[in-house]
Amino acid sequence: MIKSNQGQTGPKSIPGKKNSSMNALKTGLFAKSTILPFEDEVQYKKHNKQVLKSLSPENAVEQAIVQQIADSLWRGARLELCSTMKRDEVFTQLTPQVLAELLGIEGKRQARAPDYLVTPNHQFPQKDLVLPKKCLQQFDHLVKNVKGVANYEAVWRQYPQLFTTFHYWLKAGATVDLFMSDFKALNLAWQKNPRVIEERLEVFNDHCWFMVHFEELRPQIRTWMASWYFLRAQESHSITKNDDLLMKERRHCQSLLDTYYKMRKSTQEHVLFRQRYLEALPPLAITGTTSEEDGSFEVNDSKDQKLENEMQKSEVESVT
Repeated sequence: MIKSNQGQTGPKSIPGKKNSSMNALKTGLFAKSTILPFEDEVQYKKHNKQVLKSLSPENAVEQAIVQQIADSLWRGARLELCSTMKRDEVFTQLTPQVLAELLGIEGKRQARAPDYLVTPNHQFPQKDLVLPKKCLQQFDHLVKNVKGVANYEAVWRQYPQLFTTFHYWLKAGATVDLFMSDFKALNLAWQKNPRVIEERLEVFNDHCWFMVHFEELRPQIRTWMASWYFLRAQESHSITKNDDLLMKERRHCQSLLDTYYKMRKSTQEHVLFRQRYLEALPPLAITGTTSEEDGSFEVNDSKDQKLENEMQKSEVESVT
């Protein structure tokens, strides 16, 4: 006979139960609570106040609709953040080296692919490309003519832009500067290691190559990134589903706003109609005045009554 498990089957504390109730949480769109455990309650309250201030509800019904609008906007912002994070997760798997391989870049240059290669919107001002272009030209000439010399002290003056720019590029990682302080000679430590200079120059050349050719690589980068993104079937399906939920929530919020503004318009039209109705009413035939002495109410005669009284008064005077 198999005995049932008599041990603890879940958290016992109230905070633990609250956290475990969110185990199945995915998007939070259908969660019972509008604000999720990881969200800032103070920010949520501030968000509600801003929405209430913007729409200015005038009665309980309008206030209830405005609260629904505020909650819908809150959920929409959460879904949009979720979609952005999922996209970032997909693209973090596409490394610069992988993209360089897709672009047909091979060898050591592929391994040296810069981080901005997976950012197709990255920009290099044209003025920043002037020196890298000259460095590429001078490096090609150096490789064809003087590579492998025993000491670059007698060579570097033929390639001033290449070695000067190379000097400042090295300062970010090298402990010893390429040039002496007067920039008239190579540092002795570098003169003794021409092979190290050549290795670092190759790395620097690849750095310049990616900068100079990034603009022409940009269309291919976009194409390969799009292909990579849509080929990630599972991630793509998840993101598409999340986008559908986001659009659904936005339509729901717009529907609430339409309902709210129709209600406000209907109320304003009713007030305007009431005002015009009262203005269109004819004046009363009989108006009343209040006596200042005893506070009694006296009824003023109409025009016909006044005429009749005057006629009776004239008849009495004629008899006397």
